[in-house]
Amino acid sequence: MFSRAELSAKCSYGNITSWHERAYNSAMTAKSKKTKRKEPQSRRIARLHASIEDDLFGLTEEAVAEARWDRPRKQRISLRVDCEVVDWFKSRGPGYQTRMNRILRRVMMEGKKRELSRSGQKQG
Repeated sequence: MFSRAELSAKCSYGNITSWHERAYNSAMTAKSKKTKRKEPQSRRIARLHASIEDDLFGLTEEAVAEARWDRPRKQRISLRVDCEVVDWFKSRGPGYQTRMNRILRRVMMEGKKRELSRSGQKQG
C-alpha cells in the first residue's frame, strides 16, 4: 500500500487523493468486535432441565423402546418456516428441530390413519 506522501505525489487531482486517503484510512482503522451477550449460566441450566423434563415425561415405555430400535433415517433438508414459528420452538430450549420433527411425525401418522379409515369405508 502507498503512504500518504506517495499518494499525493502520484495523484495530482485533489479528488483522487482524497478518495485514496479515505480508502487507506478506512482499511487501516481498527474495527470493533461484536460480542455475543451471554445468557447467565443458571438460566441456561434451568432451560436445559425444563427441556429434558419435557422430553422425558412425554415419553412412554413403548416410545422409548421404539426410539431405541426403530430409529428412522434422517434427511437433511432446507425448509422455510415463519420466523414466529422458529422463535417459538427455539424459546422452548435446545432440541427445537427434534421437537419440530416429532410434531410433524404425529401429523403424518394421524393423516395415515385417516387415509386408512377412508379407504376401509369405501371398500366396506
